[in-house]
Amino acid sequence: MPSRFALAACLLCALAPLLQAQPLPTGADLGATAADLQRAMPDLERVARPTRMAGGLAGLWRSAPVALAGVVGNYTFFLAGGQVRRIEFWADAPADPSAADAAFDAIAAWGRDLYGAEMASGGPGARYAAW
Repeated sequence: MPSRFALAACLLCALAPLLQAQPLPTGADLGATAADLQRAMPDLERVARPTRMAGGLAGLWRSAPVALAGVVGNYTFFLAGGQVRRIEFWADAPADPSAADAAFDAIAAWGRDLYGAEMASGGPGARYAAW
């Protein structure tokens, strides 16, 4: 099973330009509606089995693969009350563990600079950070 990592931030979409990665289109940010997302990202796919979280959050829409900090993954958009309230980026880590660590560390450092210490966890084959 490949190693995976996830990043969730209130404004993850702002991260992409800072890391010279592909930014999200305007309209695919916090507060957007499902219709806004579909207009901004016509290749979005509805998630067959959405992840459900506290507060009515549901991961309903997933992007096509995008590059971020040297890894390729997908954004998942979580909606509650008809609006995007959370954006996650999930990626399979590169085969080279140092490249995976470098990508994760670059994104985590960005989050720390903007939001302070993250909530983080890790286990066998996975790392996670959220702000």
